[in-house]
Amino acid sequence: MQNRQRAKSHKQPTTYSAFDTAIYYLTFRDRSRKELCDKLAEKGYEEAEIAEAVEKLMSYGYIDDERYASSYIRNQMRAKGRRRITMELSGKGVDSEMTRELCMELVPDEAETIYDLLERRYGNLDFSDEGQMRRMYSFFARRGFKYEDIRRAVSEYRKNIEKI
Repeated sequence: MQNRQRAKSHKQPTTYSAFDTAIYYLTFRDRSRKELCDKLAEKGYEEAEIAEAVEKLMSYGYIDDERYASSYIRNQMRAKGRRRITMELSGKGVDSEMTRELCMELVPDEAETIYDLLERRYGNLDFSDEGQMRRMYSFFARRGFKYEDIRRAVSEYRKNIEKI
């Protein structure tokens, strides 16, 4: 028991630079510039060291907010609307104007996304049940879809269901 305690007390804590820590975080997933800066600040690194590490990573192409936003939009567009995606990316420090442009480019018609979600999630929707319809509309609104797009997709879905 004493040997174990002595071994622990003689160990020196390993310290890593902000750059090394940032590389470590980037191995798990892509991150925005702000996310990485926040994570490094949370770990106690100085602002100057964080700025230097981030600039170096950007010069290597390891941090690219536009690439990050494109990837994020592609991953989220099957389940969320433009407004929600824009809001989430804004919280991650990505430029709102760039996000809006990428959303318009990558998510051309939200009604199609809503229609797909209707098929997957609400296969046996009872259109006469006001409570069920209200919950369904709320579900899509929370995900950042516009009322007009929800209404259009539900109308199209209803037409197709009634044909069967």
